[in-house]
Amino acid sequence: MSRAIRIAAAVALLALLGACAHPISITPDLASIPPSQPSVQKNAVFVIAAEDRDREVTTGGGGGDQVRYFPYREIESGMFQTLSSIYAKVTLLRTATDKLLLDASKASYVFLPTVATESSSKSLVTWPPTDFSVTITYKVQDPAGKVVYDNSVQGKGQATFDEFKRERGLAGRLAMQDALKKFKAQVEAATELK
Repeated sequence: MSRAIRIAAAVALLALLGACAHPISITPDLASIPPSQPSVQKNAVFVIAAEDRDREVTTGGGGGDQVRYFPYREIESGMFQTLSSIYAKVTLLRTATDKLLLDASKASYVFLPTVATESSSKSLVTWPPTDFSVTITYKVQDPAGKVVYDNSVQGKGQATFDEFKRERGLAGRLAMQDALKKFKAQVEAATELK
């Protein structure tokens, strides 16, 4: 009887370990977002609420496992650098409703981004994701709250075992960088129309 209990416990432990969520980092490499002289001599604000920044997300990995990370926290520095390469001054706010902070920023544009992620892996053996996508959906409004435009971009990242064996979140980082590159091009094009 005790042998059957030990076997059942071992099977349960293996099942639990096989379905765990591994922490990874998907923070973009800021060197992939080259700084440049701002092309628009206006100020901008982007808003990432504290509850979004602290939200951990769990998505699929390989071998039946999952990965977990903080998409808003990890995109924050990349979004700041991207917008800073376009606008004269960029400010990060935790809310769009604080009129004092908004007035102090002297912003012409207020960016309200939403970040969605997906990951998966074809591997049955290793857990890091081989495929990753990051979608940035954003609304841009003026300081009074009137919507100027809205849009979205999707970045993709892929990594093989040889590539991610030293950096488990590589596919995610590449997806973040791709999304931010597309975001920058889209914002620059939209700003030229204004």
